[in-house]
Amino acid sequence: MLVRSLIVVLVCCFSWPVAAQDAVVTFDQPDIAGISGFRADWNEPIPLSQDGATQVVDSVVKDRSPTAVWSRALRRGRPGAIAFDALNRSLLVRFPGAAEPILDKLKQGYAVSKIELVLPYRDTELWPPGDPNFALPYGYFYRMNWGVDGLYRKLPPRWHAVAWGLRRPWQSGESLGPTFNAYINGAGFWAKYGAAFTGCVMARPRAISSGIRPRSFSAAAITTGPSPAICAEAMTKWTLCG
Repeated sequence: MLVRSLIVVLVCCFSWPVAAQDAVVTFDQPDIAGISGFRADWNEPIPLSQDGATQVVDSVVKDRSPTAVWSRALRRGRPGAIAFDALNRSLLVRFPGAAEPILDKLKQGYAVSKIELVLPYRDTELWPPGDPNFALPYGYFYRMNWGVDGLYRKLPPRWHAVAWGLRRPWQSGESLGPTFNAYINGAGFWAKYGAAFTGCVMARPRAISSGIRPRSFSAAAITTGPSPAICAEAMTKWTLCG
């Protein structure tokens, strides 16, 4: 389970063969939401932010590795922390308004050479949401005995992340934001729960953990079309859907 902070960034690299010039445009104002497969969260929008709610649950480690709090009841009106894991929590990211500056560069004669999503690494959860004694509706049932707790404190796990494009537009928010069931809460529903059916080829897994330098990774690379119009259409959809 991974907790992110700092800034989620979209980086667009351009090349201009005629003038032998390169340019980089960076977008650092993302719209971020979480969707959770825990049964208590299926129909709950979960807005996220870099200073979102966390909770320290370990009895020994108090200065790192908090648990990201997504449950509406536990975060008490605050956004949740930026996080995702391998089973039930997915991170949705899009960049409103990014299409127009990219199209302006294309009209100037530049060509897109690479578009990357970068997630700066912050920390790894020591314990996930849930309880070591009961299967809670908003978390995992996990074990802390048989020396597992001591091992986790000494050897942090190493993770990979996978990214893919979505096909439905969404906007974060407590009322109409995306959920595990819907891209618009209560109104428009994913073709398959958890936004699992995308029709897009997944980007290959990228390693990200405390032992990886630099602490960022490219989650997606987009191949654009042969004309500015096709590029603009693709980028508009990508900035709306993420």
